Amino acid sequence: MNTKLIGTWAFFIGMVLALVTAFVNLGGWVTQVLIVLGILAGFFHQKIKDEIVALGVIYLALAAVSGSMQELVAVGPYISAIVAAWVGFLGPVVLTALMIWGGAFLMANKNS
Repeated sequence: MNTKLIGTWAFFIGMVLALVTAFVNLGGWVTQVLIVLGILAGFFHQKIKDEIVALGVIYLALAAVSGSMQELVAVGPYISAIVAAWVGFLGPVVLTALMIWGGAFLMANKNS
């Protein structure tokens, strides 16, 4: 099986599953599944390897504002729950990608 396909599907399924967990309580097993999917996506997804800095900035921005929409009338709790779920999934993705591809990225760009 193509490894790019594994990474793409792991990322897609993880984002959708994180979105579902924002609205439906699926239990504690979902966290473990999201961590495994995040590790697979961080390791195999080609776009993550190529855009590791952008993914890190997106993760930090989402983590910083995940609770700030809570007070928005009617939709605030839902937006905050969605963003918090995505941050929970993207954490393992970013950590895995940085551990695997970050050193190579830093070495390639050290003279820039």
